[in-house]
Amino acid sequence: MINYAVAPNHISSEVAGEIVILNHKEGLYYSLDQVGAVVWQALQAQPQTLATLVEAVTTQFEVSPQTCETDVKSLLDDLVTEKIVTLQ
Repeated sequence: MINYAVAPNHISSEVAGEIVILNHKEGLYYSLDQVGAVVWQALQAQPQTLATLVEAVTTQFEVSPQTCETDVKSLLDDLVTEKIVTLQ
């Protein structure tokens, strides 16, 4: 089972219900909407599986589990590519 975890050396802050993440090594910042914020906050608490992240999102938003899984997986793939999230 794959776990996703926040990579070290990133700074994040909540701004108006969204999350802003600074990758100071690359000098880039990223913004996550409210759904992305739920994913990020869960990842900050501890490493998570895709299934637990989908459950966290579907309990807070009206979205089908299938659509949610596709969207959360896409977000995680982007965060892994940008080295903001790591696989464990």
